[in-house]
Amino acid sequence: MVIYHARSEQGVSRVNIRYRVHPKGVDPTTYPKEIQEIQHPSQDPEAKIYARLVLKPVTADLAKVGPYVPDLGLFEQSWQGLDGLKRPDRMKVSIERYSFPALDPRTDPSGLEVGGRYMFEIDGLQKMLPGPDGKTLVPAKLELGDTVELFVEAFDKNPGANRAPGYTKDARRKIVVTPDEAQYAIKMRDEQNRRLQNKIADLVKDQGNVFRGEGNDPPPKKK
Repeated sequence: MVIYHARSEQGVSRVNIRYRVHPKGVDPTTYPKEIQEIQHPSQDPEAKIYARLVLKPVTADLAKVGPYVPDLGLFEQSWQGLDGLKRPDRMKVSIERYSFPALDPRTDPSGLEVGGRYMFEIDGLQKMLPGPDGKTLVPAKLELGDTVELFVEAFDKNPGANRAPGYTKDARRKIVVTPDEAQYAIKMRDEQNRRLQNKIADLVKDQGNVFRGEGNDPPPKKK
């Protein structure tokens, strides 16, 4: 799941996901030198190493889907009508690129901010392995243990030539695992979140008791 938010005083024109695969067990020094030197999508504008996935714009009637929730990358009612679907299907709901309306249309232009949520699936991805001649790359299917690295790339609306995009500060990296391992990780994450919510609820209750004078100290003895 990739949740992002981008802003530019000149407006945001387009957003992409840039990604590459680090094959398990492959020595990076076996790649051609020019490939080894590319360590960030800003060094690869032609997408030779970091593939580019263009995120499509989304229009929404807020009266029907509710306000956009930046922390979730969804609208409040994005799951409306999906109650009968299993969690994995609900998780696939994507809001690729939503352009925020102006807070005050009289003074501010729309499109200064965009956001969204994209469920990045790796089924169709390929990795590039060094060829036997040491100068070319050979495509191959992903395998367990490979690592997918991705950035979010955003461009402003300035029409000037060769405008540099902005990127997420750090790369996100995920290791390819089996479906069972993924389900176990999700289960453990949900259990951890449940325990955290219970702990927060207990802390709130304890704080409330303190302010009401309902602590655990015994009542004072009468003289």
